This record gives sequence, C-alpha cells and structure tokens, in this order.
Amino acid sequence: MALTNTQLVEQLERASRMKSEFVSTMSHELRTPLHVIMGYADMLAEAEGDERTMALARVRHASRELLDLIEATLDLGRMEAGQDPPIFAPVAVSDLLGELAAEFAAVPRSADVDLRWEPVNGVRLRTDRRKLKTILKNLVGNALKFTATGEIVVSCRAADARCAFAVRDTGVGVAEAHLPVIFEMFRQVDSSDSRSYSGAGLGLYIVHRLLGQLGGEIAVDSGVGRGSTFTVTLPLTPPGQPSRAAARS
Repeated sequence: MALTNTQLVEQLERASRMKSEFVSTMSHELRTPLHVIMGYADMLAEAEGDERTMALARVRHASRELLDLIEATLDLGRMEAGQDPPIFAPVAVSDLLGELAAEFAAVPRSADVDLRWEPVNGVRLRTDRRKLKTILKNLVGNALKFTATGEIVVSCRAADARCAFAVRDTGVGVAEAHLPVIFEMFRQVDSSDSRSYSGAGLGLYIVHRLLGQLGGEIAVDSGVGRGSTFTVTLPLTPPGQPSRAAARS
C-alpha cells in the first residue's frame, strides 16, 4: 500500500507539473499572436501601400497561428472526453493530398523552402478522412515550422494491405535523447519562454492519439542537423471494417 501511494503521489506530481507547463506555454503562445494582431491593426489605421500590405499579411499569419492553437486545444478536449469516435469511409488519397496542398499554398513560408507533394497513383483506403487530414496537417505544419531552408516532401505508397504516408524535411532535426518524449502531451524539446519556435506541444500528441483510434502507427527517423522523416502507417481496411467497400470505391 505504501508503494502504491508513493506511485500515485509521483503520478499526481508529474501531472501537476505538466499542467503548469501547459498553462505557461499556452499563456505565452496565445499572447504572442494577439499582440501581433493588435499592433498591426493599429498600424493599419495609418498605413498605406506596401506598408499596409505587409501589415495585413502579418495579421493573417498571426490569426492563423491563433486559430491553430484553438483547434488543437479543442481536438484535445474532444479526445480526452471520448466524444470524437472515428467514422470510417473510403478515402481517395490523391484528393486528400490535393486538398492539403491547396491549403498549405496559402500559408506564408520562406522562399528558401520547397514544399513538394509527390504524385499518388490511385491509392485508396478506408479510414476517418477528417482525422487523417488532421494527422498529415500537423506533421506538415511541424515540418514547415522547423525547416528554414531546403525542402519538405510528402509521399504515400501502399503495400501489403497497408498505406504509408511519409513527411520528410531538411530542418533542424530532433536529438536522439528527445525522441522518446516528443509524442507526450504538452512536451516540447524547448519549452522555455525564450524558445525559437512557437507551439503548445500538442500537435504530435494529437497525431499519436488519432493514430491509435485509426489502428495506425508512426515512426520517426531524425537527427540534429539532418532533418526528420515521420512515417505514418495505416491499414487499408481497419480491423472489423468491410474490405469490399474500400476496394470498390
């Protein structure tokens, strides 16, 4: 009983630290885009020409960051409450990647970064389309965040009744010592207020949880200075789901 109590105390202390870190991180991450929006909104009152165009672009970028944070928090809340079960249906991968490509084309990024979507030849699977889109959107968004120069390549291939999506980048990479914790809730390699990259530490946790609902897995190949490759593997037809529907679609 004493051992059990000690373990419970340790778990509660760890949960408390994580929540405190999350509150601190969210406070910082929400303030930053709000201050940008407020500052440039004031500037727009008097700005003209190129200065006005630049201010509007910064407002749009900060608004998108704020929306991403809110959506991630809402996704987390639904999952933790068990209110978001998967809905399986046939998905055409080429259509999904085309939709994502159009959305990311509107996201400002460095001219030194090339985002490429490799062609997909008729790959289809039965899964939850919205959840798969969220998974890929988080992975590509992370790659853009941590890649200053080079390229990000999104690809997909099907083999042996499984479908593998890969997001490869030439970014900063992740140290081997940090790989075991990157999928934990509220965890970031650098969680200080002075860190160089924004984010609340929810994206990869949400990816991991959604893959658990879809019967999928994720693998990471990364190293400092050599970029990262995140590979998501999903069954073409989840266990217990009819396979003929996916084949006919």
